[in-house]
Amino acid sequence: MERRLMRNQSDPFSLEDVRFKELFRLNKDMAQYVLNGIIPHLNQVPNPVAVPVILKFFAALHFYATVTYQRVIGRSYDISMSQQSISRAIHEITNAIISTFSEQLVHFPRTALEKHVIKQRFMEARGFSGVIGAIDCTHVEILRPTLEEHNYLNRKCYHSKNIQIVCRCIS
Repeated sequence: MERRLMRNQSDPFSLEDVRFKELFRLNKDMAQYVLNGIIPHLNQVPNPVAVPVILKFFAALHFYATVTYQRVIGRSYDISMSQQSISRAIHEITNAIISTFSEQLVHFPRTALEKHVIKQRFMEARGFSGVIGAIDCTHVEILRPTLEEHNYLNRKCYHSKNIQIVCRCIS
């Protein structure tokens, strides 16, 4: 029996800029920057039936951008991957992004000088005094947990995790 080869690889970078941003919530330059950064952290074993790294990357980006069901993502755009493959891709790409970028991008001001500079930037940019971070939250939908389900049911009556992010002013 002959083994089936992976489908032809689509090139998301050939999409129009507006469509690209709709699907992935990043512009092409930023997506290429992230992809180039994570490639050394990915296991790239030459295998004709393996899912290509670029497809894993864009499947994960599409999931981050839409937070929809993995099965839907596998059927959307030109990804054509099973839910299980999407899940593995999200896990692999997320770990690679964390390994690559967490040290340089996730940083809390530790010194008085760092805090002072950030406060100055908020004051100059927005007129806010004494601010060292702006916080935002979002609910990321999850499957209903089997344990302590009530702790994950939000006010809109779906199961989610409340994710928070703090940003500094860089303008």
